[in-house]
Amino acid sequence: MKSVARNNQVFLLSFCVFFIIFLYDTITPRGYVEWPLYFVPFLLNFPLKRTQYYWLASAATVLIIAGLFLSPGELFSIAVYNRAFGIILLWVSALRLKYCRSAETQRQRFFDLSLDILGIASLKEGRWKSITPAITKTLGFSKQEFEETPFVDMIHPDDVGRTNDAIKQLLEGKNVVQFEQRMKYKEGGYRWISWSITPHPEEEVVYCVGRDVTENKRLTDELYKSEQFCREKAERLEER
Repeated sequence: MKSVARNNQVFLLSFCVFFIIFLYDTITPRGYVEWPLYFVPFLLNFPLKRTQYYWLASAATVLIIAGLFLSPGELFSIAVYNRAFGIILLWVSALRLKYCRSAETQRQRFFDLSLDILGIASLKEGRWKSITPAITKTLGFSKQEFEETPFVDMIHPDDVGRTNDAIKQLLEGKNVVQFEQRMKYKEGGYRWISWSITPHPEEEVVYCVGRDVTENKRLTDELYKSEQFCREKAERLEER
């Protein structure tokens, strides 16, 4: 809801800015070029919906054409070519941002629906830069809580040493696969998470994929205890 409200606020603000540019355009001689000012929301990549980019491009087109007839001075033919070129560039920018926003939305939706934990972490800062909502389902912490908490505060004390060894491998540019550690559960206790991590030295971050293997660990332990019990029982029978 907050993002929707923010989009609408930016959208309305852009319309207000367009109107101010239009008023300035009507009192400026045609020899001056003001239409590039309409590109500001597109160049700054304002956080807008895809359809809102279309509405802004349409409004800017109408205002650019209206400004052509209302601006004082000569050089009408030159102004026509300049503004026609500007309108073309404006729509190219709007379409580019529309498709970029569409791809970004699809990618974010894919991440949000993932059952695995997908995250980007900074080893230098010792914190998560971004993580998917799956972390809430797995560990109970909100996305914001997890990103604001240092790594070490979420790890079981007995696993800190192994975690530091894994971090050294990542700093050397090596991948870490199926690294298991216990992480704090908000309602109490710890859960086993299996991580596959790939470093990206150029950006000083690592890309992580985690999966809750607590149940698998429990079943494995029970199977081991069952086998151990059967083995001991068989040894006692043999002794008799």
